[in-house]
Amino acid sequence: MTGRIDHTEDFGPCLTDTRLGLISRLAERRTLCPISIVREYASRIRSPLFPMAQRQENGGRGHLPGEAYQCAVGEAVERYALSICDPDTLVKATVGALKTDAWPVENFTFFLDAQYDEPGFPFQKPTDKDTLQWVEGYDVTTDRPVFIPASLVYVPYRRHTDEPALSYQMSPGTGCHTSWAKAATNAILELIERDAFTILWEAGAAFPKADPSPALRDMLAFLPDYIEHGVYDITTDVGVPTALVTLSWRHMDTVAENAGRSAMNTMGLTYGIACKKTPGDAQASAFREAITSWISAVVVAQAERMPKDALYRHIVEHPDYRWHMLWSALGYASEDMSFLDQATAQSAAPPDTMRPLGDLLRRSGMQVVLVDITPPDIADLGLFVARAVSCSLVRPSLGRHGRHLGNGRFVSVPRKLSLPHLYQTRESIHEHYRPEP
Repeated sequence: MTGRIDHTEDFGPCLTDTRLGLISRLAERRTLCPISIVREYASRIRSPLFPMAQRQENGGRGHLPGEAYQCAVGEAVERYALSICDPDTLVKATVGALKTDAWPVENFTFFLDAQYDEPGFPFQKPTDKDTLQWVEGYDVTTDRPVFIPASLVYVPYRRHTDEPALSYQMSPGTGCHTSWAKAATNAILELIERDAFTILWEAGAAFPKADPSPALRDMLAFLPDYIEHGVYDITTDVGVPTALVTLSWRHMDTVAENAGRSAMNTMGLTYGIACKKTPGDAQASAFREAITSWISAVVVAQAERMPKDALYRHIVEHPDYRWHMLWSALGYASEDMSFLDQATAQSAAPPDTMRPLGDLLRRSGMQVVLVDITPPDIADLGLFVARAVSCSLVRPSLGRHGRHLGNGRFVSVPRKLSLPHLYQTRESIHEHYRPEP
């Protein structure tokens, strides 16, 4: 999640020069969407840590050129910072050797025993005798330093010999800004929004519908008739305003034929989620994310030709977020999202502003650790990159094996909030796999 970065143009060749800068490519594209022209910048990192085959482009979109530029640069800086893992800052030790200075093994036992016992499951259950590499962070909720596994911080991360893989490597929980406090806040908010949506999806929890804010109503008025929308308040027990905006649309005949389905049964789906200080800000941000995701989904759906069964196998055997996007873009996730039809009650009006973030985390019992991963060359430019890692908030799902069902929040949150939900136990969630959109 990238906040606004002011005056990025002033960084000059140190950051964006095609020959010398960290970002080797920065190109603007313009796309006509239902409400306006969306400007998109694509950035590509120049680093010996990223071979050409791995130099994926990072996107940044916005309705203003400066906004899109800032987002693309920020995303590239985040990716670069995540890749810089200085071995001199790591401590190699067993869990038992670090004792109270480190997370206990229960904090990163992310899966159920039934998952660990599955043939071919890619992760092994951690023990106190496992030797891991650790990095020191700052626990926001206890106000003290603590060591956490480095494999949960850096992406990509190379494990040492015999170091167990704890989970898939993921980037959510990273923030970039000209202020450390704002970078850290953005990183934590991204964890909270992913926690909320993952619980919603995996448990089939029907969070309440929400009345659109005045700003969102103005934006929704420009949507064409063929795009349907839904607005939901997915704020959890953490108490930070979190919004979900869904967009669904009928595909053209050519797209339906590519997917091997009839046009009448092909309903594309995309969504945006956002966690902000006010409900109105969360809704507006979620809508902007939904619109930009819609643009990508339409392009993907028109380009790819993959029947449902074949795509399902790809998601199970080769987990990758692009397959999940294609799954929802081709309309395969629409029926699985129907549990939200039970969300008939309107959400109660939340407070205009949220309490201090640290207080909300402590009150809800959520443990979050912050790690400053700002490389020296990025710090020289006046930027900060924060990494937030939590053992309490639910990690995002990725594929069938990457569902972190060891976390009790899949069941406790819907019950605590009295939400209708499809699955009453984590074991039943495990038995019923639905690819996340």
